[in-house]
Amino acid sequence: MKKNNSPEKKPTKIPVIEGEWRGKKVKFRPDRVVIKLKVVKKEKECGFLKDKCKDICKLVPDAKIFRYPKKMPIFVLRVPEKSNVVELAEKISKRDDVVYAEPDFIGTIGIVPDDTRYADQWGPQKINSEGAWDLETGDNDILIGIIDTGFATANDGTLNHPDLDDAARYILGTDFVNDDNLPRDDHSHGTHVAGIAAAMSNNTEGVVGMNWNSPVYICKVFDSAGSGSQSDVEAAVEEIVDYAIDNNLHVVINLSARWISGHSALRDAAEYAHDNGMIFCIATGNDYDTSVGFPAAYSSDFDGVIAVGSTDDDDTVSSFSNTGPEITLVAPGRDILATTPTYAVTSGDTDYDEKTGTSMACPHVAGLASLVWSRESKQTNEQVKDVLINTAKKLGAGNFDNSWGYGRVDAEEAVAKSGWDIDLPYNSLDFIDIPENETTARAIRFNVKSFHATNFEIIDGPTGVFEVTFQPDTSMGKSTDYDTVRDAYIWISYTGTNVGDTHDGTVRVRCIETEQEWELTITANTIARPSSCVMMVFDKSNSMSFDSGIEGQRRIDVLRYSANILVDVIQEGNGMGIVAFDQDPHNVLIPVVGPLGEPSGIDPDRSNIRTSINTFNYNPSGVTSIGDGIERASTQLSPVAGYDNKAIVVLTDGEENEEKYISEVSDLINEKVFAVGLGTAANINPNALTEVCNNTGGYTLLTDQLDNDSYFKLAKYFLQILAGITNEDVVVDPDGWINQGEVHKIPFNLNEADISTDIILMMPYHDLIDLYLETPDGTIVDASSPTVGLYSGENVRFYRVTLPSPTMGGSSAHAGKWHAVLKFNSKYFKRYLSSLDKYPKAYNAAKTHGAQYTLLVHAYSNLRMRCALSQNSYEPGANINLRATLTEYGVPIRKSASVKAELTFPDNSTTNIYLHEIQQGIYETDIIANQSGVYQFRVMADGFTHRNTRYTRELVLTGTTWKGGDLPFPESGDDPDNVKRTLCELISCLGKNMSKELHDRLMKNGLNLNGLIKCLCYEKKEDKFRSVESLKFNKVELSQFLRILSEEVKRG
Repeated sequence: MKKNNSPEKKPTKIPVIEGEWRGKKVKFRPDRVVIKLKVVKKEKECGFLKDKCKDICKLVPDAKIFRYPKKMPIFVLRVPEKSNVVELAEKISKRDDVVYAEPDFIGTIGIVPDDTRYADQWGPQKINSEGAWDLETGDNDILIGIIDTGFATANDGTLNHPDLDDAARYILGTDFVNDDNLPRDDHSHGTHVAGIAAAMSNNTEGVVGMNWNSPVYICKVFDSAGSGSQSDVEAAVEEIVDYAIDNNLHVVINLSARWISGHSALRDAAEYAHDNGMIFCIATGNDYDTSVGFPAAYSSDFDGVIAVGSTDDDDTVSSFSNTGPEITLVAPGRDILATTPTYAVTSGDTDYDEKTGTSMACPHVAGLASLVWSRESKQTNEQVKDVLINTAKKLGAGNFDNSWGYGRVDAEEAVAKSGWDIDLPYNSLDFIDIPENETTARAIRFNVKSFHATNFEIIDGPTGVFEVTFQPDTSMGKSTDYDTVRDAYIWISYTGTNVGDTHDGTVRVRCIETEQEWELTITANTIARPSSCVMMVFDKSNSMSFDSGIEGQRRIDVLRYSANILVDVIQEGNGMGIVAFDQDPHNVLIPVVGPLGEPSGIDPDRSNIRTSINTFNYNPSGVTSIGDGIERASTQLSPVAGYDNKAIVVLTDGEENEEKYISEVSDLINEKVFAVGLGTAANINPNALTEVCNNTGGYTLLTDQLDNDSYFKLAKYFLQILAGITNEDVVVDPDGWINQGEVHKIPFNLNEADISTDIILMMPYHDLIDLYLETPDGTIVDASSPTVGLYSGENVRFYRVTLPSPTMGGSSAHAGKWHAVLKFNSKYFKRYLSSLDKYPKAYNAAKTHGAQYTLLVHAYSNLRMRCALSQNSYEPGANINLRATLTEYGVPIRKSASVKAELTFPDNSTTNIYLHEIQQGIYETDIIANQSGVYQFRVMADGFTHRNTRYTRELVLTGTTWKGGDLPFPESGDDPDNVKRTLCELISCLGKNMSKELHDRLMKNGLNLNGLIKCLCYEKKEDKFRSVESLKFNKVELSQFLRILSEEVKRG
């Protein structure tokens, strides 16, 4: 660093140039490139980094290293000022050891004019011009045309007004009044208009114009009295437009005049400007009239014409301003301070004066239009007009009014939102782990913020094995909402080849309007389809023959139709086996069948599973050895190969009462275990079952007492567990009734992190309810699409959709609010009612309400909710802890969500409890469970992804408490003498104390209590009480007896 040895430190001005960097105009130093090196931790030593800097410096002739890296691996390269900094930066950025290389961009403090009378100019301040000037002050590619009474000059043509004296900027055109080439203002109107639109700024003089830099072309068509002919106007428009065309400029022409009626030459002038892509701003007139003057009234005929009315400083429409349906915009027009000639003329003061009229409003808009065009010169005249309209401030209700058009212009908003802001969120397409033979589409996604129609196209590629899925281009129309990002897609597809294959390629795309180009890399690899093998474990004890609580359905019936729904829905490529237990383990469907084929169609494996389920039956003498069932499931599942995941799903309706017990086999289990208890906590006593599930990463659900309203509860639990096994999430889980003539539209939100989704409808009778799927834009999903499948089973119909899902026109459906559309199919209703003839409650409910249904929406997603329920006791008074973790792409979600649980207590009362965020993405709550029974928690999360897309997630968990819940888990070897003695005492006590009604019911069930006492507890010969050592009984018969006895005692 050099020392400053000068006696006085003089002001220094850095060199600045303007250029284009990746499609955008920018200002930067012409002598510097900023470079960040790509290094790993061990490479951060100072010497190593300096060597790298020197290597790069050698690539540029006469370059020097201006600043070496310090803490960050960034250095500055000084290059000769005549270097092409943009090309150098682009070249260096392509090196493997460089993170980025860029020009040294320039920023500035906010621009506020220093002109001495700027404070008196309320108009530019009212329309927020200072914010616009911070972004744009005018470009040399945009021309402003002034057709008026002329311009302030000396008699020899010298420009003599201090705010209008830049001879290189202000171009003197024709004086059509005097037929010469000196358009000297002899009225003051023209000079005033020119000053509003384009007076110089920051010159410590007078006033400031809307545009500070763009060239201005002056034509005189009005005389000293303010009169002019339409032919002169047409000739002036033609002259200015031709000049712009010859010099490759866009032009905004200001005409602060009006004719009472339309004339051909005026229309021709408007049409000529419009047809050549120019803008023609015209005042509406000052006649206190409800008719817009001409040629302003041509605004409805030509997109290039803008009709301008006037407002006062309180944003009310000026009383004199002509109004009507042709008015486009309004702007300040009363008491407007601006330039006037420095010499005496027929109207107004010299130098500066205040004037009023739509003539003063119009150049505010013309000057602003030139700034908007300067900001993005690739816009058309229509697009510039759209920007002004869409950013205008509404002066009343509605979007348009005949008095103020589309609103009062807002300069800051208009300049800030001109053109296009286009971003590609990803510069690569990654087909990661695509299963073989599966075709997957990926979108080149363009994030667009713009009011304008925008078009994208492929200009090269895709190379390699990749293909264009639909058309090689895409379009989006105009919008009135700039701030909402709109997505455009071009689709590229890849079909998985052979396991282990990898592929790469490129594709180059461009935006037609902005001429920006992007090159994306494409990579892909093929794997075998990830799969799961599920081993079902069914209870076949006698109690499975008991009534389920659902009218006409035994517990085994509920198991059968619920398990069949699971078989209908389970994804192709997975496998399934079935074992069962009573007092012993049994193979039901062994060996495992699979991999399964598609859900619909001929699949022998699915047929085998359904047959095994439908023929599965209870054992009239069966008891409950859950440990035997789990052990058998694990033994049969362990050697199965070819699946990525394995899990055990247990279904039981009772407490374990026979060895092997769960506690004896839990240490042997390597697979995830899930369980469903078909019944109440007191009947099942699920503490040991819950512990083994929790310890293996699964969980236990209890249905509690079923009734007609819980027809699909077990099936819902099965499908939720399947989602957990296959790493899917529940999006929504509503139930309802649908009647004849009704259509239900059930909303659900998908987000950009969702990979695929299943929309599953469960119904009580085949085809009773039709299911349709509606995308966020209202399109009904076509099941013939390669990414959509529609499948049906006896009690289920569902869509399986890979996301994003292509729709007509090359668009796609992904994030947003979808709808499942349910329509009652009356064709099958009579058949359904006939099936209920023997079940009056179900029949009457169907007759009144129609059909009961359950809808489940599952998503295979990168946005996941994982929930856990833990409790410190199984006795009443236990603390139940509920925890939910939300992640997106494996990272805790940063945005807070609303996470709550709908809690149903054992007494069926309900409440909502909220989970509190204890750290990023993790939510918890605790309750005290004072009642005995099942606590059902429906956990629901509602939030937004990092891209601000709404998502929902759900999961049902159950907690349980009962008296005796903390007693030790049963084990083989528990004291048999005590069991036998207790049994004899129980039977003897019951015999002495039971009612006659209970005695008679037991006799009906074949249980003679007196006979049992005599048989089990006394010696036959000695007629004395039998010793426990000599007590003999069949434990199967005993368990059967106790089951029946327990049920009868509960009945009272």
